[in-house]
Amino acid sequence: MKTDNFTEILKHYAIHPRRIIRWGKVRKIEADEGLFALKETTLTGEQTETCFHTVRYFERQQLPAVTPIFPNTEGTFYVEKNGRFYYLMPWGQGSRGKRQEVDFFTTLALFHRATKRTTVIDKEMLGREGERKKQKEEKELLELEVYADDIERKRYFSPFELSVLTSFPLIYDCCKQSAAWFEEWEKQTFNTLKTPEVQCHGRPSPDHLILDPEQRLRFINMEHTSPGHPVHDAAWLFRSCMKERQWEPCSGGKWIKAYEEHNVFTPEDRALLKSRLLSPAPLFDVINKARRRTARTEPEWTMHLEGEMHLLEKIKQDIAGWPKEEQWS
Repeated sequence: MKTDNFTEILKHYAIHPRRIIRWGKVRKIEADEGLFALKETTLTGEQTETCFHTVRYFERQQLPAVTPIFPNTEGTFYVEKNGRFYYLMPWGQGSRGKRQEVDFFTTLALFHRATKRTTVIDKEMLGREGERKKQKEEKELLELEVYADDIERKRYFSPFELSVLTSFPLIYDCCKQSAAWFEEWEKQTFNTLKTPEVQCHGRPSPDHLILDPEQRLRFINMEHTSPGHPVHDAAWLFRSCMKERQWEPCSGGKWIKAYEEHNVFTPEDRALLKSRLLSPAPLFDVINKARRRTARTEPEWTMHLEGEMHLLEKIKQDIAGWPKEEQWS
């Protein structure tokens, strides 16, 4: 959208913009009233309502974990134009390089704690979902085995094909470990038929955390928020932070401990967390998408796969260094 079109959007707000600057996926608005961020998104109607309901909840509770969204002159929290949605927020500094990962996980824990509740699980549904998950993973692993066999029949391997063969032992081992931890979570949950539920951010990462004028961390990009298990967000943020530290030493166990200082995980929660983190799903995704690669894109896909391999190996080694359950607290 051209700058003059963004100016049209801003007419719906009680501000007087002087300058509009493109800043990644948002527009930085310099106005007489201060600095603002205008976000353009393509939410569905349901996602829109969930997003703004969550933001308004935190605002009403005066919980500084989410960046507020300003209402427009019509009293709504977004402007719709040509099937796209636009909303206005205060501008904030990026947190990258200004805060440590323990601060990110502390903010996530406070975010979760504000909406935490216990839900009862239907035993039959739990069994069906568990069986469906196992069948899906077994199918993916079998398809990878067939693909690896096809590669090995060749006289010469391409760089990507060689990386696939190299990655297979890691994928196989992580598949088994992930399944074992999931079965541990499943067994313990079958005993209680209860599980925690929170309003998840959906895609928490260092890029989705900003610093407000008081230097407090606040989440942005609430467009994928939905009810779910807190492990979903914890695993997503863990992987995002580990990817940032992919080529340097770090200890992710202390990130989880920082989270638990404000929102404690049970042993079964930690089992589910390990299952999520050890899942080789990202590697399956890369390998499946790369089936359509060309000679020109071969180096790019090879680097992508090797990067995911290194990240999974790093996560696996980090988890191996976590305290045993009886030593965790």
